[in-house]
Amino acid sequence: MPTQVRAVRRVLARDRAAMSPSRASRLPPSPADHKRRPLRAVRHWSGCRTPAFDETGICRLRGEGREHGSANGRPQGDSLAWGDGASVPAHTGYVPRLAGYFTGTSHGGTDELVNLAIRGETTGSFLGQQLTDALAVINAETDVRVVTLSIGGNDLLDLINQETDDCVVNFPGAACQTAIQAAFAGVATNLPAILYQLHVALAADPGDEKVFVLTLYNPFGGTGVFLEQPVDIGLLGMDMTVDCTALGNPLNIGLNDIVACTAAGFGDVVVATYDLFDDNGLTLTHIGEGFNIHPNDDGYALIAQAHRAADRGS
Repeated sequence: MPTQVRAVRRVLARDRAAMSPSRASRLPPSPADHKRRPLRAVRHWSGCRTPAFDETGICRLRGEGREHGSANGRPQGDSLAWGDGASVPAHTGYVPRLAGYFTGTSHGGTDELVNLAIRGETTGSFLGQQLTDALAVINAETDVRVVTLSIGGNDLLDLINQETDDCVVNFPGAACQTAIQAAFAGVATNLPAILYQLHVALAADPGDEKVFVLTLYNPFGGTGVFLEQPVDIGLLGMDMTVDCTALGNPLNIGLNDIVACTAAGFGDVVVATYDLFDDNGLTLTHIGEGFNIHPNDDGYALIAQAHRAADRGS
């Protein structure tokens, strides 16, 4: 994913402090039933390009009866949905961990998984090929039951990719704050456009669907490195919480506020991971190995767990 920030690596190598415990949303619309078309599976939209995937970035894990009578799920989004950092992305990422869960009758009854994830995807780039592919899958002669979406993290991460980036050099500085506000404005514009088009397509799909939207953890949590607090603020705002009633004050707005409140406005299921990862960045991600913010297998297991819990609570 991003290039390494050597300053972060040096601090992590020097100080792998013990984690401190603790720091300081849902229901998709039910479109009217149409004449039932053949079922397909669970859909996840994410971002990833890799030789393991075809040119369109679609990864298919098919069950029986996929041509006619299959129900499916669609994962979409960025490298998290792709499984970057998992020991075996096709098995230990959060998307494949959810595939079996969503085959259950009470959880969607899907029999096919189509992963459209593209590594490095932003909300802006998602509006290109990945959204086109997603709409094509929904509009096919199948029944989409579940959609999972992981997007928005790269919009913010792009601001700390290089040692010379303004937000690495001087986070409180005017140049960094301007860049953050521009990134937030992009997510606040692009995410509603993404969800709107997905919901329009899903409304024409037979049966009921459920859309899950992931919010993010702080991979620097508990490391004590200089980016830990800025990323906290970037995710949650100065009030350090997701609160859709407090967004009148720009200081309270973080990426997770934008993503969660936008998703909730569409009636989607919000999947929260910030408190689950808490100050355990070194044990749940690869951040201790360098500038790699992706979860390890234990981290992906937690993300899958968060989806299941959100589903049961919706």
